[in-house]
Amino acid sequence: MRVAIYHSDKIFHRWPESYVGELAQKLLDRGHRVFIVKDDSPKETNEKVISECDCFVGAPGEYYAIAKEKGLRVIGLLGATKKGEGVVSSIACAGCMDVMDNLMDCMWHDDLCMAEITPNDVLGVLCE
Repeated sequence: MRVAIYHSDKIFHRWPESYVGELAQKLLDRGHRVFIVKDDSPKETNEKVISECDCFVGAPGEYYAIAKEKGLRVIGLLGATKKGEGVVSSIACAGCMDVMDNLMDCMWHDDLCMAEITPNDVLGVLCE
């Protein structure tokens, strides 16, 4: 399986870099091919990489939508939002984007909700 992992640098969408690396290594150890999609790469390059994969892992947003549109299996990292398919953060305030008028009202400002989603959580859903 070819898996695109989106590593965003956008607030409320950042999954810890160490988690991206850990998930990638676990997938590689199982014989899968892994591609990292980052915000600092050209959009056209990211779209091409995504379109050549079987599965997309990342926070809901532009690349999540592109992956769905292209028919990939999508596993959303659902921390600040619960809208989508994937793994929902276990923290009590998960989904804050869905109910808050001002996202700056988040008391954590450090993507704690995303850090609560572990690579093993994602691997469990990915390997179902």
